[in-house]
Amino acid sequence: MKNLLFFISFFLMLPAVGFSESEVVDCIVAKVNDEIILQSEVDESIELHFSQLQKYPTDEEIQQARDEYLNQMVENLILVQEAKNADISVQSSEINQALNETLDNMMSKFPSQQMFEKELEREGLSLVDLKRRYRKDIRNQLMINRLIDVEIRSQIEVSAQDARQLYEKKGDEIPDKPEEVTLSHILIPIEMSDHAEESARELANEVRQIALDGADFADLARQYSDGPSASLGGYLGSFGRGDMVAEFEETAFSMEVGEISEPVRTQFGFHLIKLDEKGKDKVSATHILFEVKPTKQDTLRALEAGTELLQRLQQEEESFAELARQYSADENTREKGGSIGSYALDQLVPPYSDAVDVLSVGEVSQPLKGDFGYHLIRMDAHQASRPMDFEEIRYQLEDMVRQEKMKALYDELIERLKEQNYIEIRSFM
Repeated sequence: MKNLLFFISFFLMLPAVGFSESEVVDCIVAKVNDEIILQSEVDESIELHFSQLQKYPTDEEIQQARDEYLNQMVENLILVQEAKNADISVQSSEINQALNETLDNMMSKFPSQQMFEKELEREGLSLVDLKRRYRKDIRNQLMINRLIDVEIRSQIEVSAQDARQLYEKKGDEIPDKPEEVTLSHILIPIEMSDHAEESARELANEVRQIALDGADFADLARQYSDGPSASLGGYLGSFGRGDMVAEFEETAFSMEVGEISEPVRTQFGFHLIKLDEKGKDKVSATHILFEVKPTKQDTLRALEAGTELLQRLQQEEESFAELARQYSADENTREKGGSIGSYALDQLVPPYSDAVDVLSVGEVSQPLKGDFGYHLIRMDAHQASRPMDFEEIRYQLEDMVRQEKMKALYDELIERLKEQNYIEIRSFM
């Protein structure tokens, strides 16, 4: 499967770029009281770092990363030692829960636990080895978190006055509230004729037969699929229950590996599904999507309906909200009189951005075609860019104050512990 080896290297710290076995000579690079940090431990961490970036580092980048990671490892070690001195401990049940969550996250990248364990086996590891490797790190991190709770988080109080002072101090640095508009719309759907539905179904059946006759399914997906995965040969990867629309999911989980489904109708069209892999809770599939595309007559009917509604609005006999409640196909906004809400201009996509370019407050657009049909769009309000009011960003400011106080207290704690403990930094080989 695509990217399986990347996920393994990401999580398991496999040898990465910039390091060969002949280059690694293990030695002590730091001592914190009676505990040591080995060069191999630092290099494992930075190998993981660069594998995440999928980058080949230069010698300068490796050395910079070594210095940064060594410093962090020294800090973590003195924090763990301080937690032990303070009689802070964590229960085995807490470690097991965090460990299981970490492993579940790893396994979620694979169609099944069996495939995950198979990849581990290819790297000379077992699930037991993996748990053993992570258990100490997770225990230490939980202890550090608990120490931070006691020494730092419990000491922090943030008031509205603190936030106000930050607002006044850094007001010029706070970005302005962007220009925004408030919009309403009426959605007139393009309703498919029976002919459009049958045409899509017939094509799906024809392509299915070609696949059953031996044609490569991925090649057929590239040629026929209307879905975004067409360029990937229809590849969807692995997914679990609840990840796909119900009709698609029900069919996929009922299939056998290698089977090609009958056409499956969903809100997106007709799908041919080929099951690639099957696990207990996940499957991996490839598909070909045949959209049910409207005919010219279907599109014209929707446009005419939108034009008729616009004319009724122009006669001012009915309000926009009344017509939206009666005719809009958008269930999320229909009962609100078509109100979409307020959006920054750079958040808008067509056809809303197209309407904003030509409308003034109170005006209604011509019928504009979007992904779901034709829209009549009204600009309800327009707000120019302006400085943010304090109350609009009060909670963000309080979070900023909290983070600043946490950093200051953390730095003080680290400096105090460094002064109180024996720390020796040595050179890398």
